[in-house]
Formats: sequence, structure tokens, C-alpha cells
Amino acid sequence: MAQQTRRRIPVNDDIHYYVEGNVVRKEEPVYEPFGESREQVKKRVRRNRARARQMSVLYVVMLSVAMIISVFICYQTLMLKAEIVASKQHIVTLQNQLDSLRLSNNAIEGSVAIYTDLDHIYKVATEEMGMVYPSEDQVIRFDRTESEYVRQYEDIPTDD
Repeated sequence: MAQQTRRRIPVNDDIHYYVEGNVVRKEEPVYEPFGESREQVKKRVRRNRARARQMSVLYVVMLSVAMIISVFICYQTLMLKAEIVASKQHIVTLQNQLDSLRLSNNAIEGSVAIYTDLDHIYKVATEEMGMVYPSEDQVIRFDRTESEYVRQYEDIPTDD
């Protein structure tokens, strides 16, 4: 004989049983659980459903607190994200300023390097300003002192 299974199908608060197998399905009689009548079961089910629909004050308070905490966390997350975006934009602005300052610094350094180039100084002095090297009788030599430079507090003596 083929294996048969017994299945329960709830339809509109009524419970129907049928046998499934290689034979034609037929409805079996309903057995009442725990000696309760169908009306008692329906009443108990309705009472349980009504109780499940009701929310206690504690449940509402806890749900409200959870929602407030969730909204606060979302708000803080959005504020931190906005702060990070603003910081990144500020960093980009500062990097652009740094790049422009580096470029101008390099340009100034290049122009300063031109003016410390001795060949350029000689060319400007001789060609543009008409300067010439001094002759030997125009050069006055001093004895070297402790320091590397000479301070002039008096007039330079003449060799007459």
C-alpha cells in the first residue's frame, strides 16, 4: 500500500483534514483538541489575536526610545559625513594654495638665482651700467683682522 500523509488545512477558522496519497482525497472528521468544542477554540483564538494586537505602555515607550536613538544616530552619522566632506574640500583648497605658493616661490627663487649668477652681474654692470674694473692704484688693501670683514669708522687713509 502506498504511503499516505495526513495534512491539516485551515480555512476560515475551520480546520479540515485530508489524506494525501495514491488514492482519491477525502475529508476526514475533525478531532477537537483537548475536548474543546469548535466555538471554544474560535473564542480562544479571537482572544489571543486581540491580545496580540494590543500594545502595552512599556512596549510603546521602549519603541519610542528605540526610534529616538535611531534617529539621533542617523543624524550624527549624517553630520559626521558632512563634516568629512567639508574637511576634504578644505584640504583640497589648502593643497591648491600650497601648489600656487610653491610655483610662485620657485619663480622667485629662479629670479633670485639669476641675480646671484656672477656672469649675469658682470654683464649687467659692464654693459648696462658702464662699470669697469678698478686699476691697481685705486685698490686699497687692509691687513686682515680677527673677523672676516672690515668696519669703517673713519675715513680711508690715503697713501701720499
